Amino acid sequence: MSEVREKVSIVLPTYNGAKYLRQSIDSCLNQTYKNIELIIVDDGSMDETPQIIRSYQDERIKYIRHDKNKCLPHALNAGFAMATGEYLTWTSDDNYYAKDAIESMVALLHINKTIDFVYANYYAINDNGAVLQSISVGPSGSLKEYNCIGPCFLYRRKIYEVIGEYNPNAFLAEDYEYWIRVFKRFRMQYLNKFIYWHRLHSQSLTGQYATEAKHCADRIRDNYFRIRTITRPISFYLSLGIKVTRRLMRDVIANLFLVIGPIFLFKGNKFNKPCKK
Repeated sequence: MSEVREKVSIVLPTYNGAKYLRQSIDSCLNQTYKNIELIIVDDGSMDETPQIIRSYQDERIKYIRHDKNKCLPHALNAGFAMATGEYLTWTSDDNYYAKDAIESMVALLHINKTIDFVYANYYAINDNGAVLQSISVGPSGSLKEYNCIGPCFLYRRKIYEVIGEYNPNAFLAEDYEYWIRVFKRFRMQYLNKFIYWHRLHSQSLTGQYATEAKHCADRIRDNYFRIRTITRPISFYLSLGIKVTRRLMRDVIANLFLVIGPIFLFKGNKFNKPCKK
């Protein structure tokens, strides 16, 4: 990898994440791939976050602070607007990378020019860092069913230039909505390597808004891949036995939504109604 010199921009949004923030920052700065810039976006934190960030003297750090909380999609967009790297990614203030994570993903993109987006396996951990589960990501086609990408990924700048910003109205599932847009236009490839630790705890967005996030993701999936519901044969429902009535009614409602839903939810390609509760 010594011949590869393209810069990698890592955006790190944070909001009252002082508890784990230093570990997250250190994991970015201590990468074996050194040509990085770390863009930390403090989204209006009221804890010790500003002091922790200012304690670093690394010239690779760029710091943005919002006067008030604007939510994750806005923080991501502010960070990527400042990014100068050829490769882009973002991480969370309670997660952290393996030391060779960036190098491993850059290597795949460098070797295979036809791949534009790479994503990797990761470990789910608890508050104290103990591994709860080893999670292997799925093929990108699984995006038609669920968010299979996971929290560890890297993509070429051209994706950002073509796809644009994260959708503020897809809050709680902004990553899933973005990945679907990428999937429809670019080639994505998974890396069968565990190079990231994803923390599960009660104060994370996932922990606080799990139900809302699922509803938002379901709405996004049904909109982008709505034709799948219409083409299910009646044999599909018959094979489910006792579940026929419930599933059939669900799809009838979904099909009705496909007719009238765009009137209320969309204008052009954007959501008008936010997913946030």
